[in-house]
Amino acid sequence: MALALSVTDPEKLKAFVYQITRSLQSGDKTQLAAVLANGRQFEASLDQGDVRKVTLASIQLLKAAGAPLSESEVAWVKGLAGIS
Repeated sequence: MALALSVTDPEKLKAFVYQITRSLQSGDKTQLAAVLANGRQFEASLDQGDVRKVTLASIQLLKAAGAPLSESEVAWVKGLAGIS
């Protein structure tokens, strides 16, 4: 995750996080759809190999820290990141 964030424009990331926070607080489905579209654009700009590596490392870190991750949650996250 740190690698992905290190190559990201900090101002764009800040704007995205602010937008998603405001959208979630509003509960407005059209705002949420716009945030998801922006999130997909952001995700597509990242190197997908790095995304998969960071995802797997994050899962391992959470498990090592004792996070109560179910197998279905892990499978969902892996599917989201394109990891089979």
